[in-house]
Amino acid sequence: MIGVSPQYTSQKCSACGQIVKKSLSVRTHRCSCGFVANRDHNAAINILRVGLDTLATPVA
Repeated sequence: MIGVSPQYTSQKCSACGQIVKKSLSVRTHRCSCGFVANRDHNAAINILRVGLDTLATPVA
């Protein structure tokens, strides 16, 4: 299992990488690039990407 910090993953757009600030009460991620998703779904995509990138990085 790989640990990924969830910090700011719901604010980063999983489509374009732009930071979209929102309060915790805002449940929908809406980015100026046009990507719209539930904030938790957006965060899950970002967490998955970080985990996969970690697995792909060779350990020295």
